[in-house]
Amino acid sequence: MALPALLAAGLIGFALGVIGSDEAAKADAEKERKRHEDEAKKATWLETEKERVRQQAEEWDMIADSDEEDNELFNMAGNILLRRDGESEGEHTTRLCALYAIGAHVGYFAPETDIDEEMLGEPERSDLIAELESGVSFDAIKEKYLDRLAACELRSLDGIVRHMIFVESDTDDSAYDFYAYKWKPYLDARLKG
Repeated sequence: MALPALLAAGLIGFALGVIGSDEAAKADAEKERKRHEDEAKKATWLETEKERVRQQAEEWDMIADSDEEDNELFNMAGNILLRRDGESEGEHTTRLCALYAIGAHVGYFAPETDIDEEMLGEPERSDLIAELESGVSFDAIKEKYLDRLAACELRSLDGIVRHMIFVESDTDDSAYDFYAYKWKPYLDARLKG
């Protein structure tokens, strides 16, 4: 009698092992399906966002009616670049540094050559260039510059960030990922709060 009981226990164990491995396979398949679904949603969202920003850029081109290549970005950035009445030098510098830091982070600006020495004086310019060339993280940019900006400043900066990422033709996937997974969630959280 002990042998049939042992065989029965072995068969039950085998059946449970098969069922358990079948459940694990189903879970793995579900994870893979979810990953593909998320990637498809991301791709669709990015394409929609690219098209929306391109259309907005075309509208701005019609309004600006200018042939200058960088005029559009400068017009968009004018709200951030120009010093406001009653604004401290520190507030103005923070806004400029935020623009340059984000631009360098997404690969739009080359710190050494593109940070305008007329707009950002020394030693701030040299310090920012050294910081950006060392590979500053987005978390550091948030802490040092973005968290100090008002919501209206972030909205203006968002227009510039979208232009740099979605309108420029040499943007790579990492810039799109930056916008979708870092910049947009940060902006949404700040504008809600």
